[in-house]
Amino acid sequence: MSIEAGIGEKTEKAISNKNDKADLSSVFDDWKNNTSKAENQAERTSINNALHKFLPKLSIIDFTTDETGAKYVTTFDGQNNKLQRRTVNDFKVVEGQESDLTKDMAKKNETPEQVVQFLTTQVDAKKEADGKKSVEQSKTEEAKVGEVKPYAIQPGDNLWKIAQRQLAEDNKANGKSDATISVNAVKALVDKILAANQEGDGAIRNANLIYAGKTLNIPVEKKEAPKTQEEPKVEKQEEIEVKPSSANTESSNKTTTATTSTTTTSSSNAASDSFTPKSDTYYNPTIGADEAAKESAVLNKFYEQMRGLDGDESGKAFVTAAEINKFVEANKTHLPRTDGQPVPNAEEIELLERAANNIVRIAGSSDDELLFESSGATRKDVQIFAEQEKDFEGRFQARFYLDKHFDRLTAGKDHISVAEIKAYRDQLLTRPNSEAEVRAVDNVLVQLGKQGFKDGSILFRSNAKAAIRDDIAGSKYAEYGGRSYPIPAVAAK
Repeated sequence: MSIEAGIGEKTEKAISNKNDKADLSSVFDDWKNNTSKAENQAERTSINNALHKFLPKLSIIDFTTDETGAKYVTTFDGQNNKLQRRTVNDFKVVEGQESDLTKDMAKKNETPEQVVQFLTTQVDAKKEADGKKSVEQSKTEEAKVGEVKPYAIQPGDNLWKIAQRQLAEDNKANGKSDATISVNAVKALVDKILAANQEGDGAIRNANLIYAGKTLNIPVEKKEAPKTQEEPKVEKQEEIEVKPSSANTESSNKTTTATTSTTTTSSSNAASDSFTPKSDTYYNPTIGADEAAKESAVLNKFYEQMRGLDGDESGKAFVTAAEINKFVEANKTHLPRTDGQPVPNAEEIELLERAANNIVRIAGSSDDELLFESSGATRKDVQIFAEQEKDFEGRFQARFYLDKHFDRLTAGKDHISVAEIKAYRDQLLTRPNSEAEVRAVDNVLVQLGKQGFKDGSILFRSNAKAAIRDDIAGSKYAEYGGRSYPIPAVAAK
């Protein structure tokens, strides 16, 4: 039985005699494994053929999840011309997630069948684009994997167990038998195993399904090369420079004086980075407040010129990456327009190109569209994006400081009050070369204030960073950078 036939039977079984109270969880599980436009089209046809036996005017467009992992199915009701978001487990329309398209359809003289065709084409085009992007990412990951070894899958194995065993072997080979294996390290290796097994006998289509007797390629960590003699000296200078003693101002000043002759611009930058992580990194996954503000400004400036470049200006309330890129190509000569419209300069062209690359982040800033939130940016998205990235960046930087530098605040204690953090900040003002940390501590205090912390509020070492939430109005980045960013390597002692 083909996958398409199987998913059709599952749909018919779920819908049969239950009408609009069906549980489509098993159909969702099959659909989420689709990797191409062709798979989407074939399986949707099978799904809707089964659905139309019971609900002939209802068509399923797509299956999606939100940032919390909740599962949804997008449908179009051809009888009432309504685009709907339904929950997968009971097929109920989500309150407030139903949009009447009658007016737009009348403007374009479109039938329900044409609307379904348009919506599914949009979904499948995005799937195809995501698939190409995934292939490129897989190639990149495969290049990073390096050496691999074959492994015969045993009964009872799963990728998590296999990754844990391999990490233990790698640690032993590198003389780190007692090293703790973190959850993040295991997850990172699972992702590498997936990247290394896209073809051949052990090709993995579903990470939760592997079969005994099949052979996997397991990435093997190379044995670490011995450290040179020069490295510890440089590391020691940076350690003295960026970490003055918090217990004694006088000794801190002596330390700074002792290293003044060897301090360079690069070490100064290192000091800043040690307290405030750079944007678009594991510890600060935002693109940065300054960058977001610039991109938002240039998108606003040329928004109306770009919005209709896909030939569908009527009724469309967002700008796509393709439209931005088309506008950029048409204006790279910077020649004046005959209609008097503004023309982007070289800096604005560069910002627009970066905005096109960040379109998914920008488009996801608000939930003002029922479907295709990641397809393009609305005016509201553009406005909220700059504000949200600024707030997110402040939060992640504060979380980073509380997580990595708690000892500087407490001098060894396991807790501290907000009032004591303010006192520490005042001490920093009297120390040379402490500007970077002053800015970081100021930001911590601002973020704690936003969360409602008062002078008497206590933070504990074990969960200090959790005092700063990493979500805003329903939007959320994964913990620090999550799977999108590799965990920074920890230098061997």
